Amino acid sequence: MDKSIQITSVDVTLHKYNHFDNRLWVEIKNNLDYMEVNEDSVIVSASQIISLLENLYMPMINKVKSVGSDFLHKNVHSPYFIYMMCKDLTDLKFIRFNKSYDKSFSRLLEIEGDKLLKFDFKVLSMTFKLYELYDNDELLEVNNIFEKLHILEEDVPYSRMHLIQLLDTLDLWITSEIDKDISDLKGADPIPLITTIMDMIDPKTEKDDPLVSIVTDY
Repeated sequence: MDKSIQITSVDVTLHKYNHFDNRLWVEIKNNLDYMEVNEDSVIVSASQIISLLENLYMPMINKVKSVGSDFLHKNVHSPYFIYMMCKDLTDLKFIRFNKSYDKSFSRLLEIEGDKLLKFDFKVLSMTFKLYELYDNDELLEVNNIFEKLHILEEDVPYSRMHLIQLLDTLDLWITSEIDKDISDLKGADPIPLITTIMDMIDPKTEKDDPLVSIVTDY
């Protein structure tokens, strides 16, 4: 993902009846500074999680990294997936951990005879840094469009909304622009500036509908 779009918080489910999940949950509750959402949900900084995993699980993580998760189904565990997630999402600040009591859950799937491991997380929040995505002239144009659409307030370089609302608003604007007569256009076509943002969002993130912080400059 482009550095102008940053995933800043995610949601991860740990399962009480999975050995490594439950062990990690206990270690978080016993050893880390966390904010309690409720009895079965806590928020922890990504930096603390990385330190915990490196201190307690690095030999197992390195074993999976050296051989590959496709060949170690029984040995690949949530600490490995969470560690790799944290390393991939370099701007991640916080993780919300939820404890599940589902006894039948398994990350191991079998599809047409092939065994696959699945690890899910939900994107909770992300940041769009418009000033890193566009040059000065383009940024002024995008700011103007966002103000007309009430995504941004005039001269206020920051706003927040959910991703689906943002994408729906931009999609309606693009549709209205396409319907305009070509003679109504002044200067360069602004549509590619907006589709640049939309094209950078993958389906998984769109499905999660995170809260988006939109940051610009004037």
